[in-house]
Amino acid sequence: MRFVRLFSLGSLLCLALVCSFIFSCLANGQVLGAQPAQPVRIIFDTDLGNDVDDTLALALIHNLQTRGEIELLAVTMTKDNVNAERFVKMINAWYGRPDIPIGYTRSGITKDDGNYVKKVLDLRDEKGKPVFPVEFSTKESSQYMEAVRLLRKTLAGQPDGQTVLVQVGFSTNLAALLDSGPDEFSPLGGRELFARKVKYISTMAGGFPPKYGEHREYNVKLNIPAAKKLFSECPVPVVFSGFEIGLSILMPGKAMQRDYNYVKYHPLKEAYRYYRHGLDKNQATYDLTSVLYAARPSEKYFTLSEPGTVTVLDDGRTVFKPKAGGLHRYMILTQTQRDNILGAFIQLCPERNVSFRKLSVQAWRNRMKAAWLGQIIGVVWGAPTEFKWKDAIIPAGNMPVWKSGMENNAFGQDDLYVEMTFLRTLERCGLDCPIREAGIDFANSRYKLWCANRAGRNNLRSGIAPPDSGHPKFNKCCNDIDYQIESDFAGILSPGMPNSVIELGDRFGRLMNYSDGVYGGIFVGAMYAEAFFTDNVQKVIAAGLKAIPPDSQYAMMVRDVTRWYGENPTDWEKTWRLIQEKYRKNPEFQKCSNGGIDVKINGAYILMGLLYGDKQIESTVVISTRCGQDSDCNPSNAAGVLCTMLGFDAIPEQYRGKLNTHMKFSYTDYDFTSLLQVCEKLVRQNVVYQGGRIGKDASGNEMFVLPVQSVKCPPLELSWAPSAPEGLRFTAEELKRIVERTSDK
Repeated sequence: MRFVRLFSLGSLLCLALVCSFIFSCLANGQVLGAQPAQPVRIIFDTDLGNDVDDTLALALIHNLQTRGEIELLAVTMTKDNVNAERFVKMINAWYGRPDIPIGYTRSGITKDDGNYVKKVLDLRDEKGKPVFPVEFSTKESSQYMEAVRLLRKTLAGQPDGQTVLVQVGFSTNLAALLDSGPDEFSPLGGRELFARKVKYISTMAGGFPPKYGEHREYNVKLNIPAAKKLFSECPVPVVFSGFEIGLSILMPGKAMQRDYNYVKYHPLKEAYRYYRHGLDKNQATYDLTSVLYAARPSEKYFTLSEPGTVTVLDDGRTVFKPKAGGLHRYMILTQTQRDNILGAFIQLCPERNVSFRKLSVQAWRNRMKAAWLGQIIGVVWGAPTEFKWKDAIIPAGNMPVWKSGMENNAFGQDDLYVEMTFLRTLERCGLDCPIREAGIDFANSRYKLWCANRAGRNNLRSGIAPPDSGHPKFNKCCNDIDYQIESDFAGILSPGMPNSVIELGDRFGRLMNYSDGVYGGIFVGAMYAEAFFTDNVQKVIAAGLKAIPPDSQYAMMVRDVTRWYGENPTDWEKTWRLIQEKYRKNPEFQKCSNGGIDVKINGAYILMGLLYGDKQIESTVVISTRCGQDSDCNPSNAAGVLCTMLGFDAIPEQYRGKLNTHMKFSYTDYDFTSLLQVCEKLVRQNVVYQGGRIGKDASGNEMFVLPVQSVKCPPLELSWAPSAPEGLRFTAEELKRIVERTSDK
């Protein structure tokens, strides 16, 4: 006989008040709010085997547990299939957690194998051995039991109000839990146990306005009575990820092809291959969204609707009605949120053995502010000497002397305002803005340009779309210094994230450069990215070198200059002469070169300042400037990296005391204050996009928690032996948006 314990009127009122409070905090990013000191306790209720997104979601849970963000308590199945249960055991074991309990159902709903679970389990290698062996018994045990019993057992052992139910299958198990009676695990009835132990449900179910309000969503329509019961009687808040949410965030097939090759056989890749009939198709991320919300409710990946109630109709449609104090909300997304979520999925799902670095937001601000000031100091100090000494060391007597207040001469410097064009594109279009969009913005810029920048912009204005605009066929200046000058922004937005620097370089550097011309910018950006964590110049240079192809001439130059410094640590002029002999006089290193504006020679002079400058601003700038050639851009990059290592607070007053923080940089809407603000806005997005998170330390201070990335350096390209251009042209509609069409002479 079933026994259902009834609440007293007083306890029901208390419960209603508590739930109302939880959901009001939920909407404001509280309670479910600041990153928890302890992992989020999760029970995963799934119909895994019907669609591959359940498998991706389970992998996401495991990787988040490896990060310390989640504790997976149990997996309960709503698909009635033993092979699906075996598959879950195999996935858990593959991630090193074979003992996670699994709950089964014998409801009769979707009893078939589906089109991937058994195929993956039966997969054998070239020797005929099972690729994913799994020991599995259907005998009832502490690790394998009927789903409702496992739910009751698991919840009974947890602290009150601390468990999140992630439901991405049918409502079969949770509805039955509501009706369950006391047992050996708990004297509480199902509804009371649910109310006491569960914090909230994060569910992939239903469809919601404006487009899918009439949709009969699969997880609902396969067991309509259970869904009606659960969502009408559930005593805790429910957050719905509707059909429209996962449908709008597609896992790229190319990510499955690219990111799971660290082992010969990866169960996610094989499951995807069988389910999607190949790896070239994209996959909706329905179930992953519910996992991500449960793990990181405070990250603002999702916006929630106003409170209300979701009613399941007899035909399986879900209807939401606003109601003050209602326990239900559904997810709503902006385009920026979609981009951030997809970036997180691409980063998190294939991870294994990930480690992290932490950087306080305040420390990043201090170093980011210093990065911009360093660029300012370097460019204005060296400006009077620019290209006045070519292939010659500037005499000491001709080196300008720093005077307090000179920092305000930087607001008209192209070394700064050109890269701010790229910041504006990212601010406007998001971190994954297409390269063509970046090209349109650059084409519409109105400042005077030279060398690779000018050639690239002229190509864009004539209709040649990027990356062809930087290709040697169309751009005879493609190995010039230009993107190197402008790449500081990429490192500033990518603390500890070299792959972000590489991605930004591929998008913005190829507007005007190719090969070493791009690598020089990536190298500088990667130095900045590491400079947020160390003041060791050698470590910063090593991080930059790791981000570019080791067989490139630029990488060779970096290794040479570093070695020559080690051989001549007190004689920078001797190292300068060695650089001159190899990288200016040897024809092998002048191929596809535009003379003294070549990226390698000027990159060498950035390194000269950093290596011989003894971490002093004056000596770093003076040496980098006196090397000659582009002798304002080079000290700007060098001082920018150095000051990032030092932090703004450590920069002497003489360099910053009179800085006008409200004067606008030419051709931009940014003054120094708003520049810092837009960088913080973008870096917060980028941390999440790259698979990190923004948490808090024990004192409540915000922290960037950053995954240590395995660097994916770009492929080697040679400007003197390039691959064929892609033949890309802007469309007629895109050309209409390019209002500046005159070639810059």
